[in-house]
Amino acid sequence: MKAIFLEVSTSNNAAVNLYIKNYFIKIRAKEKHYSFCNHKIDTCLFKKK
Repeated sequence: MKAIFLEVSTSNNAAVNLYIKNYFIKIRAKEKHYSFCNHKIDTCLFKKK
């Protein structure tokens, strides 16, 4: 399973959400089977199907 790990601080939620949204759109254009996880808050936003 491939995953993309991002180091983010929960204090910048607006900036983080925008970054994740833009970054995931770029990834999705190339590969639809990635998980996008934030290992600091241990949350997967997009699970591999």
